[in-house]
Amino acid sequence: MLFHMHNSADTAPCNNFPYSCKPDCSVYDHNRLPQEGETLDSSLIEFTIEFKTRRSQDPFRHGLDRNVDTGKNNPLMVTESTGSETAGQVIAYTTLILSTQYHMHTFSVLIINDYARLICWDRSGAIVTEPIYYNNQLYLFDFLVHYNHASNEARGHNPTVGPPTNHEVQAA
Repeated sequence: MLFHMHNSADTAPCNNFPYSCKPDCSVYDHNRLPQEGETLDSSLIEFTIEFKTRRSQDPFRHGLDRNVDTGKNNPLMVTESTGSETAGQVIAYTTLILSTQYHMHTFSVLIINDYARLICWDRSGAIVTEPIYYNNQLYLFDFLVHYNHASNEARGHNPTVGPPTNHEVQAA
């Protein structure tokens, strides 16, 4: 389920995250939705989708741009535009999810005007796609369909962590 919640504050229990995160859209599993009347709950979010309107807000270089010497020696990231603010947002949203859930990896979708980027996050960093021009390419649609049908483990949930059994609760 996709929720447009860009003005909602996080209602996750025991969330001590230092930043006020308000992603444009939050994706929830249809079996783990927030309670009626609740807004953003980072302990239930599968991944976020962030929308930007200008290419200058893209934190990642495009294929041809990587050959430009910026003096910063960073072939992947744009460091001197509003793109760095977008990077901070996407990183904060991912950190918010990973700080309230046990995941092996998680995803983000960044939509910038007429293209999107898929980002897969794990403990070692992130893998970012080239721009996906979703009006001409089906990769974004395919990702969303496959994600919807994927197992919890394929979605990044850690299968070794779960709710405690009644015996574990009593023992604690």
